[in-house]
Amino acid sequence: MLIVDGTRSFVAIGNLAVLFLPKPPQRDLGPLSQGSRFHRLRATVRDLAREEIAARRTAPDHAHRDDVLSMLLDARDEHRAGLDDAQLLDELTGLVLAGYETTATTIAWTLHLLAHHPAARDDLIADLDEGSGRLLKATIKESGRLRPAVYNAMRTAAHDMEPGPVR
Repeated sequence: MLIVDGTRSFVAIGNLAVLFLPKPPQRDLGPLSQGSRFHRLRATVRDLAREEIAARRTAPDHAHRDDVLSMLLDARDEHRAGLDDAQLLDELTGLVLAGYETTATTIAWTLHLLAHHPAARDDLIADLDEGSGRLLKATIKESGRLRPAVYNAMRTAAHDMEPGPVR
């Protein structure tokens, strides 16, 4: 439980803010400084991730799992080389620090948009009640189009278009 609490503490608002500030606040200025606390919590989270990576590498069923860590373990480049532990740790850290926020933002905007479009909400609920996920997928995609979680992300057309003289 200590590690879980340490993980929660690490992704708390105060520590995430430290990540994006200039380097001096991240410096360790003694055991009671914000920088020291940040470094201790980061070490705890990184140790936890390293333990999970090591355990998963040796797990006999990791090739049959469909979670992100298993997919990263199975990923290969053009030379058939996999990710080393440092690369895996970087990928997992990025997912923990950025991945949950974009998901939460997408969910929040989707619920907000559905609250303002009751007919679409009712259609979605009816579709889900019938056991389909067709409208759910479309709703999430449309929410992401209208309110992207990453506001400066580039968009790519699904197929060639010709708006005016430009292809």
